[in-house]
Amino acid sequence: MYKRQKHIDFLACHKWYGYCIIAGPSYPDCGGDPRIILHLNFQKSPLKMRLCLYEYAVCQKASGTEKPSFVASLLDQDIPIDMDQDESADIISWTAGSMYGAGGETMHATIVNFVLAMMEHPEVQKKRMMKSTQLHRSANHPPKGVLVQAHLYSGKALMKEVLHWKVALPLGIVHCTTENDDFRGFNIPEGSIVLANAWAIAHDSKNYDNPLNFVPERFLSLRALDLENHVFGFGRRVCLGIHFVKNEVWIFIACLLWGLNFSKPRGDDGFEVEQDVEFTSSFLCIAF
Repeated sequence: MYKRQKHIDFLACHKWYGYCIIAGPSYPDCGGDPRIILHLNFQKSPLKMRLCLYEYAVCQKASGTEKPSFVASLLDQDIPIDMDQDESADIISWTAGSMYGAGGETMHATIVNFVLAMMEHPEVQKKRMMKSTQLHRSANHPPKGVLVQAHLYSGKALMKEVLHWKVALPLGIVHCTTENDDFRGFNIPEGSIVLANAWAIAHDSKNYDNPLNFVPERFLSLRALDLENHVFGFGRRVCLGIHFVKNEVWIFIACLLWGLNFSKPRGDDGFEVEQDVEFTSSFLCIAF
């Protein structure tokens, strides 16, 4: 009951719908209320996602068409003696599903926001492409260490600015205090729900100059606030895949800039079409 009550505290609207919303797999009678049924279906979505992905990998393996993947590698391993087939399938599906669910939407939001940034700031894109060309021209000869280092530093500065400019998860993940605390004279009782405002930290002029502008060069300075302090969460709920995610974003950006040139759409008159870009005001921050 404790965990259920905490979920109601976090999603305050749920208290108006009743206990059956968060009762678990065996739902009591909901009286046919469409609002409650909608919430119950939403609760089943993570279960459906991880089962579909797992069953797809199993079918591929059975037909001999599987491709190298996290799930495929686990399916190739022998099941421990103290574990049956169902338990093994449950662990594999939840592990893979959790990783995909945790990083899928945030990664999508980050890449979409990156593409928008390149369209809005062609000078940044041009500068990065020049550095890449400069490095690749020396492919017939071992690139000098200083050249490679400068390329990596500027590329990672761009990656950090993408993460900072539009924080994909503005309020991060919900926390719960384990003991009474006092913050600047404000008492926070044990068991309180706490959300860290990563958006406010990232766009605080005390932390960054012109925080709302897209300026990758800010992260070439050692004085810039480390992104790990807010973008990837805090405490025990910090993103477990932080190093994996940073490398993944870096590879995405490097490959996209290598193969594509981003620009605004042009009208029949040949001039660029200016469009008002809006961002979602929900759990994720993504351009639409």
